[in-house]
Amino acid sequence: MDPHPDGGCVRFVGDCLTFKLTTPLLNGTAFLRTTLGRGKISRQITIAQHRQRVAKSESGQTHFDSPPPESAWRDVPMIQDENGWHITVALAEVGFFEAKVFIRDDHDNPHWPDGANYKISVHPNHTRTANTIYCAFTRMFGDTKNLRHSMDESLVHQLNSLDKLGYAVIPPSGKFRDLKRELPHIFERLGCRILHLLPVNPTPTTYARFGRFGSPYACQDLAAIDPSLVEFDRLTTGVEQFCELTAEVHRRNGRVFLDVVINHTGWGSREMDNFPAWFLRSKEGEFKSPGAWGTVWEDLAELDHGLPLSWEYMAEVFLTWCQRGVDGFRCDAGYKIPVPCWKFIVARVRDLYPETVFLLEGLGGSWEATQSLVQEGGMQWAYSELFQNYSPHEVSRYLDHCKQHSEKWGLLVHYSETHDNDRLAMRGREWSLFRNELSALTSVGGAYGFTCGVEWLAAEKVNVHSSRGLSWGDSENIVAELARINNILRNHPCFFDDVKTERWSELTSPIYALNRKSSQGEDDLLVLINLDPLANHTFQLYRHIYESAGCPRYNLLSNATAELHPMISDDVVTWSLKPMEALCLANHQNPQGMSGKEYREARARAAFAFQALQEVLSPEQFGHLYWKELAQSVDENAVTWLSSIDELTLSDDNSKNAKYPQVITWQESDQRRILMIPPNHWLLLRYEDPFRANLIIQDHPPLGQRESVKVKNGNVVWFRAPANLSMASAATLTLEPLISSPKRIFSKLCFLSGEPAASQRPIFIPQSLSDPARWPMVLLTNGRGAMARFCVHLGQVKSKYDCLLGANLHPTLPVDRHVFVKRARIWVDAGGLVTELQEIHLVSFDRSPLPKWIYRVATATGGLVSIKIEAGMVHQANTTFFRFTADSGNISEGLKLIVRVDIEDRSFHCESNRNEISEAHFRNHCRPLDRNIGFSFVPSNDRELHVFASHGEFFPDEEWSSKIDHPIESTRGQTPTGD
Repeated sequence: MDPHPDGGCVRFVGDCLTFKLTTPLLNGTAFLRTTLGRGKISRQITIAQHRQRVAKSESGQTHFDSPPPESAWRDVPMIQDENGWHITVALAEVGFFEAKVFIRDDHDNPHWPDGANYKISVHPNHTRTANTIYCAFTRMFGDTKNLRHSMDESLVHQLNSLDKLGYAVIPPSGKFRDLKRELPHIFERLGCRILHLLPVNPTPTTYARFGRFGSPYACQDLAAIDPSLVEFDRLTTGVEQFCELTAEVHRRNGRVFLDVVINHTGWGSREMDNFPAWFLRSKEGEFKSPGAWGTVWEDLAELDHGLPLSWEYMAEVFLTWCQRGVDGFRCDAGYKIPVPCWKFIVARVRDLYPETVFLLEGLGGSWEATQSLVQEGGMQWAYSELFQNYSPHEVSRYLDHCKQHSEKWGLLVHYSETHDNDRLAMRGREWSLFRNELSALTSVGGAYGFTCGVEWLAAEKVNVHSSRGLSWGDSENIVAELARINNILRNHPCFFDDVKTERWSELTSPIYALNRKSSQGEDDLLVLINLDPLANHTFQLYRHIYESAGCPRYNLLSNATAELHPMISDDVVTWSLKPMEALCLANHQNPQGMSGKEYREARARAAFAFQALQEVLSPEQFGHLYWKELAQSVDENAVTWLSSIDELTLSDDNSKNAKYPQVITWQESDQRRILMIPPNHWLLLRYEDPFRANLIIQDHPPLGQRESVKVKNGNVVWFRAPANLSMASAATLTLEPLISSPKRIFSKLCFLSGEPAASQRPIFIPQSLSDPARWPMVLLTNGRGAMARFCVHLGQVKSKYDCLLGANLHPTLPVDRHVFVKRARIWVDAGGLVTELQEIHLVSFDRSPLPKWIYRVATATGGLVSIKIEAGMVHQANTTFFRFTADSGNISEGLKLIVRVDIEDRSFHCESNRNEISEAHFRNHCRPLDRNIGFSFVPSNDRELHVFASHGEFFPDEEWSSKIDHPIESTRGQTPTGD
């Protein structure tokens, strides 16, 4: 098998992956068994399995209807050639996937290569390059920002004396708006692309507060904003000011990462008060504190993630921050949280925000734990440990590991320093610059980060319990040097995805030499770094190797454009480097291949094309696509390109009859009207500036947030209209411009059904657009003023007008209806396991020709039984009927049906009397056979039961079939009597 089993790779949306199989067994058929193309199903399985575990722990129920785990896998036939078999699969969705090839012989026996499944981690397209991270501690952008040393000894003495008296003295903190004012410095001047925020949750102020401010890692509410980070202006909330910051970052073409802590909280947190059972305790019942490296953090209480009850809550925390504009998460102490928990959280987030990046803080955990979390756990990035490796052997060995891990499992991000370590500037300017150059020039995909103040040579350690100085604006700095480094990472092809790197130095060499060759093969870089902080060293390279790399001689780290020539003898090329000196030598003064913004925009258009193709084709049906050609086609005319996809799925006759492109274009002017989209059509959103879009279709699973791509005549995003809508569905489009306007744009749309509505069919009352939690209603009539109006989810009541029987008591004229039956609740007893039919058991609902529900519930032996329910009103009669049918399979357990009917006796416009009608009242006012309410339960056969609610209008058994829309073949039972 090629690629080899037991291996893995990191790829991006818009890539292709080819599998090959060679074998002496020539007779047979080869297949690729894979989960590629089944990302959505895999997420559904993960979510359903978690909720099944929770339900089992709470109620003891052992089974729920969910996609079986094997449904995420499929067998794809491979193509035979002279060397064996091959298949190329397109990668069009973010996620973790597996694959392995095998061959079936003529006797249908499978033969597998030795080894485990091949693992594929597909990352968002935007993470291919330009991944420079600026880590900001918002608190430090206040009064201490410009200070080199924030400690005033006399003030500290005064504050300590107040502490001893029990006072809580917390100095002023930097605000979101303080940080917002520095975004031009971070994104334009330095050229960073990601703003990483340390936690912004409320911190302890008195109880269990460590340090002067309290630690942001001792958060008091996982989804709340620390008031100390917010300006008081009477116009905005803390959440709104946080959203101001994220929106401003997006307008600068940046992204926001947020430090989120779910391994622990601070003492007295909202979670601790409301969910104490979620926390770890000692044998004596005391709450436990987490720790690492021999230190216990006593201001923290550790959560017990072995209890799945908290996972849903944690997933909602991440989704809440996504709604506020967060694009990625640094997962603090993520290695302490089990893989299934992360897998569930990532699945929930990825359903709605597929471009989200998860950065694992795995420091303190094993390499195996990191590998597992960035694979099965669904994460993409993890912290590199380069910042704590110093000797030549340590650096070379770790960078070898980093290369292997980043190419096979997930990117390791080089932070030159973190808030847990001493500042680089404590050892001087040269040391700080050297360690940043080492981190950046050896990074994969330009994934490199540094902490606020590095550029100003801030020497005070970042203490999260206080607010230290940043030396902001200091004349001695490395701002220009970091800007030059970031410019290289952002624009040079040798720091993009799929770059081939090779260490050319020995493990113990004081000079680290790394060759970087672009994926297109047109550009080479030679990185040379003297790892010795004290002495000069030389590095020698064979001349033919130097020439094979294009004779790299342009130092990109220098402002000068002059060539830097090494010493060249007969067969050897020699460079001499000063202590901590770094060279980044290119073979051309300017990149020869596609670079910078041009490359990123072209790749985004190719990803746009891949994801659209997967709407109508399986990933293996794409063939081997050339991304540059796809990008050009989308750039020229996105409407034409989307139309061409439909031609791939049409027969020749249908293709000839297609007289117009099946693409509906929305533009800003369309927000003044309701745009209608037919089924199986493309909705193309076009806007002048870059934007993000969300589309919510009534009663349809969320489609997820989409990001626009740049084309010649604007920026575009596509959505595919659902093909299976049973009726026209209202939709809300939310468009968030990223440059011109700070306000979101809302527009109403209507997605049409593939079938015309018939007047005889039940009517849906659409849910309110402002209340997406409401479910649609069913409306039945008898043709003379009576009605039944009830929720699709039987047993739910939304208003006083809900009823199963609202009779018109006048024989000829319409009068106020009278409600006799409010609702029905239904239980199924399958072998002793009693289950109320609820929303979770509903498999499908169909409105034609009669409303029809399919429920699936568990039996006592762990099996499943399906119950079909149909409903209708008898024409011209005050009678509502329900038909219950069990599935035709063998039911070994006894099967019973329990129907509880809630009786009322009131005018249609009066409020419900929630007390049950007394027996005396029922006898006095509901006389049998006197136009009053009656019920009949008629078993038709062993699998079928009819329930009738009627008001005094009864018919012989044989007449029922002629009175309802869908005939009942009733063969036995009693005629309703009205009792």
